[in-house]
Amino acid sequence: MTSGRIAVIDSGVANLRSVVNALTQLGATPYIAQTPDELKKAAKIILPGVGAFAAGMARLREGNFIEPLRNYAALGMPILGICGGYQMLGRHIRDPFGVETTVKQLKGLCFLPIDTTLEKEKTTVLSEGVLTLGNERFQVRGYEIHMGHSTPCDGYLSLIAMGAHTDGCKTE
Repeated sequence: MTSGRIAVIDSGVANLRSVVNALTQLGATPYIAQTPDELKKAAKIILPGVGAFAAGMARLREGNFIEPLRNYAALGMPILGICGGYQMLGRHIRDPFGVETTVKQLKGLCFLPIDTTLEKEKTTVLSEGVLTLGNERFQVRGYEIHMGHSTPCDGYLSLIAMGAHTDGCKTE
């Protein structure tokens, strides 16, 4: 699947083993990074999450991951965010109903031009679409599980086309 090792950051709010197992089945060489120093041996980085944006951002701050992640992003290292990790890569998350925190808006890492607004109810929908990575396209099918909406801002590129709508965001 990929050359080089893939660091899966332990954000404290993710099912790390599921991500590592999936990558291994695809032929990748993943490992769990619990400190910023462990990112040095990575060719790519994955920031997983299961929602819990506020707790995930706090873990990144407390673990001193934010500056190293900014440096790697500036160097063009691929960084993939999954679920709450995707939200952390964005600009802001709004929590008008106090789903996760009493703070109404929190700042993300600002790597992607997206803003997320949490909703009171979780939605689960079986979806199909086309994932575009570079010049390659892949048919994908799976569940979209959302506890809100991530809205792309100006200058975004969609990651997955699903009929009349898109999901995900990439910078190149």
